[in-house]
Amino acid sequence: MATSQERINLIVPFAQKDKAKALGAKWDGNSKCWWIPANVDTAPFARWRPAQNNEQPLYQDLVPINREELLEHRTSDLLEVVFVPWTCWKCQQTTLAFHGSIERAICATHLFYQPRVLEELERIRKELELARFGCIKPRFSRTVGSAYVSQGCRHCDALIGEFPLSEDFSEVLSTLDLSTYRCCRVLDWSLLLGQQ
Repeated sequence: MATSQERINLIVPFAQKDKAKALGAKWDGNSKCWWIPANVDTAPFARWRPAQNNEQPLYQDLVPINREELLEHRTSDLLEVVFVPWTCWKCQQTTLAFHGSIERAICATHLFYQPRVLEELERIRKELELARFGCIKPRFSRTVGSAYVSQGCRHCDALIGEFPLSEDFSEVLSTLDLSTYRCCRVLDWSLLLGQQ
């Protein structure tokens, strides 16, 4: 039986909280997270333990792109991505987030949650020598009342909500001169359209 003398925080989806509790996990109301007490077998909790940053996948369980929504846009329009540091509401650590836009006016971040786009964003991230962004996957939102594909903190996996993300980036897009901002790139529409 593998146990730990140090507290281990867990990332437990709301729907699985009863399973974690039955295995011995405790709820910390101040930190708003589940944790493994000392001398409790840690093995059954493997699926809820945060991945190490270097082992974290880029994405999980993505949904297919909405072709009808995509075809509403002209592929001659500029498709841009901006990377910015984001302070996590849960752990207060800095993580990397990105925002996609079409001609800087239409939010397109949700369209970017596709394997080819995320792999290109990872390549750009490394080229810019930026820290990792969190795994893109479905996360439950209490505000929305359901799960949706989202960005998350690379440290604690907390949801980066679509609305605050959009609000923050609207401010970035309106206040920064993106022509001089090094963490901005124009993307090829073929990444979304699936062309070679």
